[in-house]
Amino acid sequence: MFMKQLSCAIQSILLLHVLRVSAAADTDSVFDVPNGDDEQGIQSRSPSCKNNYEWAYSKNPALTCAGVQLIESRRIQLCGDHEEVQINCPLSCGRCCEDDPSYRIKLFSPNGFEFKSCEWLGTSIRSKLEWWCDTRNNGQFVRNACPKKCNTCSSYISSSPVSTPSFQPSLTPSTLPTDTLTPSMHPSRARSSVPSKIRSSGPTSTPTMTKSVEPSSQPTDKDSNIPTSNPSEVPTTAPSNQPSLKASSSPSSAPSSSPSALPSTAPSSKPSNSPTSSPSVSPSETPSSKPTKIPTLYPTLPPTPAPTQNPTPSPTEYKPNLIMILTDEHNFRTLSCYRDYLVSKVGRKSTDVWGDATRLDTPNIDTLASEGAMYTNFYTVAPLCTPSRASFMTGMYPAFTGDSALNHGAMDSNMKTFAEVLQEERGYRTGYFGKWHLDGEPSPGWGDNGRQFGFEENKYRFNRGHFKWIDEVDENMNGYGIEDEWRFQGRKSEHFTTDFLMDRGIEFMQKSTEKNEPFAMVISIPDPHGPNDNRDYYRDMFKDRHFEFPETAKMAMSFNPAAPGWNHFDLDEVPLDDVDEYVTEYENNESWQITMQQYYGMVKCIDANLGKLMRAIKNAGIDDDTIIVFTSDHGDLLMEHGKDNKGRPYETAAGIPFLVRFPGTVPAAKVIETAHSSVDFAPTILSLMGVPADGTGIDFQGVDGSEELLSEDSSTSTFFTSNKYEEKIIFSIDSGKTPTWAMAQMGWYKFVVSKGGIPYLFDLLLDPNEVYNYVNSDMHRDVLAKLQGALITALFEFDFPLVWYANNIYLDLPACYDKSDILPLTNGRLARCNDIGTIVNFKKCQNQAKIQSHCASTCGSCCVDTVGKMIVEKKLYDSCSKLKAAGKCVWEKVKSFCPVTCKSNGCGN
Repeated sequence: MFMKQLSCAIQSILLLHVLRVSAAADTDSVFDVPNGDDEQGIQSRSPSCKNNYEWAYSKNPALTCAGVQLIESRRIQLCGDHEEVQINCPLSCGRCCEDDPSYRIKLFSPNGFEFKSCEWLGTSIRSKLEWWCDTRNNGQFVRNACPKKCNTCSSYISSSPVSTPSFQPSLTPSTLPTDTLTPSMHPSRARSSVPSKIRSSGPTSTPTMTKSVEPSSQPTDKDSNIPTSNPSEVPTTAPSNQPSLKASSSPSSAPSSSPSALPSTAPSSKPSNSPTSSPSVSPSETPSSKPTKIPTLYPTLPPTPAPTQNPTPSPTEYKPNLIMILTDEHNFRTLSCYRDYLVSKVGRKSTDVWGDATRLDTPNIDTLASEGAMYTNFYTVAPLCTPSRASFMTGMYPAFTGDSALNHGAMDSNMKTFAEVLQEERGYRTGYFGKWHLDGEPSPGWGDNGRQFGFEENKYRFNRGHFKWIDEVDENMNGYGIEDEWRFQGRKSEHFTTDFLMDRGIEFMQKSTEKNEPFAMVISIPDPHGPNDNRDYYRDMFKDRHFEFPETAKMAMSFNPAAPGWNHFDLDEVPLDDVDEYVTEYENNESWQITMQQYYGMVKCIDANLGKLMRAIKNAGIDDDTIIVFTSDHGDLLMEHGKDNKGRPYETAAGIPFLVRFPGTVPAAKVIETAHSSVDFAPTILSLMGVPADGTGIDFQGVDGSEELLSEDSSTSTFFTSNKYEEKIIFSIDSGKTPTWAMAQMGWYKFVVSKGGIPYLFDLLLDPNEVYNYVNSDMHRDVLAKLQGALITALFEFDFPLVWYANNIYLDLPACYDKSDILPLTNGRLARCNDIGTIVNFKKCQNQAKIQSHCASTCGSCCVDTVGKMIVEKKLYDSCSKLKAAGKCVWEKVKSFCPVTCKSNGCGN
């Protein structure tokens, strides 16, 4: 039964090109229904082959024709049982059968490219016709754009059992009578294992993201074949292959056949990455969500009678390629697509934390955002190298991946990665290039050391280290520091680590394409992690930029407001009166300026190499069949909040860039604001590549987010399921040797608990710099309850280390505690609660109500038990009476939480 349901679900996948063209056109594409179709359940109730985009389902107003398309692709047969849907959504239901007059097949010839219409297929002999129809060319499958000529139309089938014609590959358009090319052979009801091409029903031209152009006076990269950083000098990528809305909306303009007026994407090198015909498809062939999330609400269709002659071969699985670019310690503010998004949300002041002159243009990375999806709330499950990388590979939280839960620990050898699934179950050629950091202490540890984890090409994989140069001599790999630059005079762009690894990845891609083998690879670039050094071209690129010291660092040092206890900043402790002078000296220090200038240079080098990769993909003719993912293992605070490096739950440490480009499948310029994390990557990418998460043998702890990624919504802020929109919460943890915090994130809200410290609730819209605590805010009470409940569950379910290393965890704000901010002294002196009794007279506790409130514990002015929860010695308690009954009043933190019940601080006597 499941196979029948799955077969029905796949039927609507090939509709999308027709849907796009129809939505863009101003006039109807009318076709005549041949005689006799009414007897087979086909009635032309609408005079056009066009969806009614003003229609909403009477039983569920949230359902439109776009939703019908999605539901049909997810195993639920809606069209077959509801006449209302049939009438209003003929495209989504697969009732149209017309060759697309604007579509052109792209052919290579000695004189360049030629472009042929669907009519050209009629001149092909049978074998060539079948080959062309099953080929992906110029952005889509030929049989999808030319269903009549390919003879792949299929009938709309009513819910009652009827006799329907089957796909007949032996009949070609050149021999089949015209009147037999009925809508009963439309490809939308044909069998396919190709991922759903869910596109917007509105304009389909690729949006252009606004970019500032780097100064044209920048030096030329004479030592490299990489274009200069000025995007106006060299195009970063080829134009989009999506037709313009304007071109298709004019009823009088016929499509041009000239090459200049048509898309430029090269044809796919895979002649048969799509099914030919089969009424049943394996569950592993569709990139859907877990079936348990999508119940079958409607009866399935009766099976189509099998053909009596000329049986067709089993379908060939569609196997898109995967290239994952994984940078190291990458602050997403340095990517102009993310900066522009943040400016639109919170303004420039909260975005340009290093000053007005520090915008960095990354045109190639921006192209991934404009031609794909950009996740704006994507986090690593642990902002440290090893546990983060393990979660990307396995879809599991750190405690379940072995010693990799700690930085520099080794991932368990029995862990199954997404690469192993693709290699074993789909026959992918796999490779890993660059920093691995999952084999424990050895550094660098070239090769796989007998631990492949599904990556067969491991020659250029090294376990740890941040080399600036890599050389290969007699099959031996060597890494060098920046001081060995002299070894590579005249060939620096070939051996600088970022360039070297990208070139090896491109070679792997080219060899795989030549062999017509699907591939999946990770190019793990160790930059922009320190040491902050570059080769010549990028070393001086930003030497004239001046980087200001982040305002949040000044606040943290001044305790105005104070940073949370878990943020131990990396600056000298100076008297409060000397903070301004210290900050000025630090900002003007050459070391700080060089650090930032070189960091920007490393990001610029990464962006240029991504452009080189994207051009190589297009030149190989596999652009439409290749998924590009760009992300990082964690961020780098770059002195925000006075902290360098990573390891904190702040946005630019735990938050990371995450972009996905898959032309024709992932809608262009899509923005996903739903919270996701690195543990979601493996199930999502496998599903996107046609391997359902529940068919991998891995009990993923992350979720499959492919449905949201593929949805037509241009911007999503909640996690999409087939049944409802629901808020999604992710988690990130401190996974160091002495973990101090754990975090739950939902959209713009972040809840952090810590070892012995008060809980924090950040509102990233009201306070994008994360300096104020909203945990006691009445307007945030509901969101606090959701995040708190989710985090309590996750702490125990996913074995977060904070529970095991912290004896006391406040989940609610204690009624009595000392605030860490500077005291509200009327004389202007700078002091804190711990200064009372020394530089501040203790009498102020008795004479000033503001001081009593600010320093409730020190002043002993509060005798109120907390109504709330805390974890003590690995157990959750929700009242002071239960804490006392369990004998927990011996802990000082419990006494502060329950001063009356525990009779502490002079209370309860």
